[in-house]
Amino acid sequence: MVIDAEGFMYKCWMDIGNRALSVGNIKSNTLGNEALLYQYMLYEPVKDEVCSQCKYLPVCLGGCPHERLQGKKGCTTLKETVQDYMEYLPEVMEQNRS
Repeated sequence: MVIDAEGFMYKCWMDIGNRALSVGNIKSNTLGNEALLYQYMLYEPVKDEVCSQCKYLPVCLGGCPHERLQGKKGCTTLKETVQDYMEYLPEVMEQNRS
């Protein structure tokens, strides 16, 4: 949750300032866009055709919820960087042994 200066709550910092995307307000103890809240909270990446086939799913948790709700891919940079990291890891391990 992200809370703005007026107490409006958002599920993503990208939504701040757009009151239509507020899921509630802590000052007035009210709910806002409940449908959006449920979309953020109830997404199941294992039911997504692309995500369910991805070997990174357990780590990425389905990627960025905000991007998914915008109809975008939603994947994190993990897919692009993990191979580079794995290739670099032996070098780092060797340096630490010295």
